[in-house]
Amino acid sequence: MPQWAPGTWPPLDWARDVPIRLSPHIIPNPNNAHLPMIGWNVTKHPSMAKRLTPNHVIVDMSSISGDTVTHTKANTIVVTCDVGHMSTLWGPIVIDQSEPVTLRDLFEAIYEYFQIPLTHPEVQYICGLHPSNLRRLTDAYYERCRESVALPGWEARQGLKRADVLGDRKYWWGVWMSSRCGVWWLNLGLMNPVHCLPPP
Repeated sequence: MPQWAPGTWPPLDWARDVPIRLSPHIIPNPNNAHLPMIGWNVTKHPSMAKRLTPNHVIVDMSSISGDTVTHTKANTIVVTCDVGHMSTLWGPIVIDQSEPVTLRDLFEAIYEYFQIPLTHPEVQYICGLHPSNLRRLTDAYYERCRESVALPGWEARQGLKRADVLGDRKYWWGVWMSSRCGVWWLNLGLMNPVHCLPPP
């Protein structure tokens, strides 16, 4: 059964004091790093996410969505995600609230972060990095509109979003902790869909 673990990546021995533990449901799979314990395309609403139980049964997230992200409980969590040059421009995902941050809060914050529309200067910057980037952006945009649960025409009118920068690396892999100068934060790992759980 999953247990509270340091949640660092690569995993640290308990002999090294890790003051914060992450929910065992959201860390990279310690038994098989190629098989995430959460099946979620971060461009889709968190209600679409599924989880893999220890018995390898795929179920929805409702039974754990109210669990806290960390032990001890934290009201503020900072999440970084490596999306190339855009990571510097966009900054981290910051969750700061009066109540302890739950898995539902974490997933909704990640989803909302990638739903932010791209500005015209951002699109110009991305397209200037490589000649094929415009095609990749538009391909991801059309795929997102086609797969949306909303009406495709309504989704298309929303324009390009941060989610379109992810390409095929838009599936949850896990989060792990890092520390610098005594400050801890979460790292969000994304992967391509080759090893992901089947879509709902």
